[in-house]
Amino acid sequence: VPYGMSGRDLWALRRGRGQVDVSYDEFHRHVRSPAGYVAELPDGRSVQVKFSQLANGGTIATHDDCTEMRRLSKQLTTTKQFLESVIDNIPVCVAAKSIEDGRYILANRAFETLSGLSRDTLAALQSTNWVATNWPALLAVYVEQPEVAPTPMLGEHRVEGGLLRFAPAF
Repeated sequence: VPYGMSGRDLWALRRGRGQVDVSYDEFHRHVRSPAGYVAELPDGRSVQVKFSQLANGGTIATHDDCTEMRRLSKQLTTTKQFLESVIDNIPVCVAAKSIEDGRYILANRAFETLSGLSRDTLAALQSTNWVATNWPALLAVYVEQPEVAPTPMLGEHRVEGGLLRFAPAF
């Protein structure tokens, strides 16, 4: 890069090399934002470009190779989606609550079926123990009418006063 090259000329050089695929104005909007602009280079690398304003009125640009970070981020996203799919499709009730505020942060389909509540509704139940409050009533219904018990209820469950057994109806 020749000394004294203008920003627009440098952008044109990068665009000609396939390192920038947006307009000059859009590029400058991105590089001045906190996230910066991520250029996908022809060789497969990713470079994050950020511009920062200096106190004397000048500008400094940083270029950070973020290839590995982006690869790991994509891998984490894929793994998370896979695990959510597995948890959602197992026939056992799974729910998790946040330690900080007691909100449900995860509930699978089996738990939705058991509770009769959608995930959105469960997520709104902050700092309440829905299961402890409603479990006795659910069990009472299922003891009287085991045929209406959802599949996740089948099996043995410990309750106050003994063991409760639900068996599939054949």
